[in-house]
Amino acid sequence: MVLLMPIFSWPALGQNQQSGANSELIEPELTVAEFAVMPKLCLQNGEQKLCQLSITLHWKIAKSAAICIRTDHDDIAQWCGQSKELGQRTLTVSTAKSIVFSLYQQASDVALARTELTLARVKQINKRRRFRHPWSLF
Repeated sequence: MVLLMPIFSWPALGQNQQSGANSELIEPELTVAEFAVMPKLCLQNGEQKLCQLSITLHWKIAKSAAICIRTDHDDIAQWCGQSKELGQRTLTVSTAKSIVFSLYQQASDVALARTELTLARVKQINKRRRFRHPWSLF
């Protein structure tokens, strides 16, 4: 039996990618994080242009630390603060596109986790449905 060893390894999320004498060592306990948004999905009908809802971001990190929450949405400001192991933040958002939220370690600016609020458009069909029995020939 021959065992093949990988020649390369993929960098893990949260590992420091800097090189040189000035690179900081990241505490490995903080690289493990859980991050979620509730609800994860916003449904829009064809008439709505914006999705408006209240969301809650939940996170869990190994130990208390200074963290930041960033987003790719221009109207939502970055939030930073000292967090315990479990944390949450409630926001009211109004958006026309999906939003990606990222959890960062404030001291080293390393991404710990990310989550996404997805927008889905639902089309209403205005056809009249014909009711007839499946066994009917006419």
